Amino acid sequence: MQTRVLVPSGVLGLGFDSDALARGVAAGPDIIAIDGGSTDSGPFYLGTGTSKYSRSVCRDEWRQLLEARAAAGVPLVIGSCGTCGTASTVDWMFEITCELAAELGQTLRVARLYSDVPVEALRHARDADRLIPLHPAQATDDDALAGMTNIVALAGAEQIQTAINTGADVVL
Repeated sequence: MQTRVLVPSGVLGLGFDSDALARGVAAGPDIIAIDGGSTDSGPFYLGTGTSKYSRSVCRDEWRQLLEARAAAGVPLVIGSCGTCGTASTVDWMFEITCELAAELGQTLRVARLYSDVPVEALRHARDADRLIPLHPAQATDDDALAGMTNIVALAGAEQIQTAINTGADVVL
């Protein structure tokens, strides 16, 4: 079975060609997906729980993608909301989505996937020898854990698929 995924850009906020998006929608995608972040920017955005890209730019691009989603009648998925994927940036994208849905007259089912990990969970994993440093990193000590402001886990396709299977129009 073939699945057609329309990816208009490598990341929300970096820009994309509106004509190419329209051609992609006309080609009949099964899903529209875009990333919201990258490790290329380093740890700053995760550490601060902020987006690399401005709210206005993300909002303008997200509007186009919500319109494309409505035209195509398919789910719209964004990964790593707000560059870093913390709960605060998932909620930031949810606020933007709600604002735009109201402006566009769209009624949406929105799934929010959170992947924040409490420091205590890492401490427990470390103490159980399940937290192993990658060479050449040092073992994570209590001081390092105490200095961590935002910790997020990697989510797989299964969580997104479950959200889509429950009828989500948009997955954040």
